[in-house]
Amino acid sequence: MVMACDLVFAAESAKLGDAHSNRRVSGGRGAAILPRRIGLNRAKYLLFSGENVSAQDMMDWGLVNKVVPDAELHDAVQAFTDKLADKSPAVLRRMKRSRTGH
Repeated sequence: MVMACDLVFAAESAKLGDAHSNRRVSGGRGAAILPRRIGLNRAKYLLFSGENVSAQDMMDWGLVNKVVPDAELHDAVQAFTDKLADKSPAVLRRMKRSRTGH
């Protein structure tokens, strides 16, 4: 799911992983994009092991934008969305379509 998000804020206690390998099904498009985002070896580790990785590790790998204390997650997301609300909708649309960083 993280692969489909433009921005990802995670609580410190969050664990992220690929559920597909544990269910013996294909990871689909996310599995195809993952190596380009975090590197082939990290992607293989994540997909083959089926382990959950800490939010901090995912941030270090570039899949999470910000890690905050659990109790502050809602406020951090709200503060960021308030910043977005002050931006030009046309500029935000262009930035979203630009696929920067992919």
